Amino acid sequence: MVEAGHWFKHKHFLLPIGHVALDTRNRLMAADVAKSRVERFPGFHRSEFEKLESADIDRMAQTSASVCCDEALDLASPWDSWKHYEYPSWWDASFYRPDRIRNRDEAGVTTPPPKTAAADRGRS
Repeated sequence: MVEAGHWFKHKHFLLPIGHVALDTRNRLMAADVAKSRVERFPGFHRSEFEKLESADIDRMAQTSASVCCDEALDLASPWDSWKHYEYPSWWDASFYRPDRIRNRDEAGVTTPPPKTAAADRGRS
């Protein structure tokens, strides 16, 4: 989730993780999406996010992926298999401090998750 303040049409929007790079030198995360495209992302209210239905999340994911770049989407395949939503190379579950997590095995910290789409996390 990106908190955009008042820079964009929406205060909060979801940025596909495949478009985020980790800059360890400057200790920041950067997106490769132009501001003009971000302005077209669907926004949401944080208090409503957990209440979204699967169809709402699917629609939001498809809209975000379609406006972030010129690449044609394969609408025949599920959105969570698109490169926009793959775990980035810098994502490393072993980075997290296990001593801060009560249910380490359930959180997948002791065993890094397989390389899958970010949307697969937490699904059973």
